[in-house]
Amino acid sequence: MQNAKENRFVELYRDTARGKLDSPDSYKGLPIHAYKGLHHRAGELINQYSDVNNAEVLDIASGSGAMTLRLIEQGAKVNAVDIVEENFRVKDQKCTFHNLNLNDDFSANFENQFDTIVALEIIEHINNSRHFIKNCEKLLKPGGILVLSTPNISSDLALAEFICKGTFPYFNDDYYHHGGHINPVTEWQLKLLLEDHNLNVKYQESFGKPVVTFKAWPKLYLAYKVVAALRKGQSRPNGVINLFVVTK
Repeated sequence: MQNAKENRFVELYRDTARGKLDSPDSYKGLPIHAYKGLHHRAGELINQYSDVNNAEVLDIASGSGAMTLRLIEQGAKVNAVDIVEENFRVKDQKCTFHNLNLNDDFSANFENQFDTIVALEIIEHINNSRHFIKNCEKLLKPGGILVLSTPNISSDLALAEFICKGTFPYFNDDYYHHGGHINPVTEWQLKLLLEDHNLNVKYQESFGKPVVTFKAWPKLYLAYKVVAALRKGQSRPNGVINLFVVTK
């Protein structure tokens, strides 16, 4: 049963279906509420690490169905999952939509496991990261891949913003109340979490180039330069979004 705050977040997602939220990206007219180009890049990685032709694919937090449509066009049989049914706009015989709350034991709604699971920009919306990954692991076939992403709060810019504001990029009051970003997850934390559930990171990258200029915000720019200098020589993801390909 959803509490009042969860219901408020669901209303945020329904605003997408009503066209109230702007989208930075789209695919064949379907809005993508993710960092521009992320779906395209995720699609490239899916093709690189799996063959989705006739494969059973689970698209978690499918939104309007933009990624679902990409997968169908590549020959996949897609089960799409989202909490807001009216936002999903793909009508195809190779697609089945499931109206589910991802904070629940959503894996119990499926009898079979999947060759590929896609979970882009969703874990930051979930109450319990460990519970979410546990359900993904249950649904993934041995040898299958899980492709997931989340905003990067470990980059030089993210740490500089935390120093200046006390909040990370994509995790401030506005994103909390109007975007449902309630659960920041570091790269370190997510990798250990996957390992705890017998999932192995096959590939990872940090997608998107952060932009910061002295003119726009001198204090942040200077903090960014200081953080980058202090971390010189460290291996760390410095893009906007952390993107993982995970195997079981």
